[in-house]
Amino acid sequence: MIELHGEIVMWAAPAVRAHLQHLAEPGAVLLVDLCPVPFCDCSGPEVLLDARHRSVPGRGRMEVGCGDGRIASLMRATRTRGLSHPVATPAEALAG
Repeated sequence: MIELHGEIVMWAAPAVRAHLQHLAEPGAVLLVDLCPVPFCDCSGPEVLLDARHRSVPGRGRMEVGCGDGRIASLMRATRTRGLSHPVATPAEALAG
């Protein structure tokens, strides 16, 4: 499980992407907790989808804990909410 903090914005996205790429190997089960993230621009869903594409081959999966706030709204607006199996809390992801 990785818990991200701070804003996920265009200038920070390359560092977030590099960190997730290191963790998202084919076949990996990756849980990304975005609950502490106060703001995310459109680069956030792109970074998450990139990590998902890296982990899904080899029967991996990715869960995104994003609550019901702004991050969840952004994922709905960009139609990425269903692509990365978002859950409300990290506990929900671990239970599933």
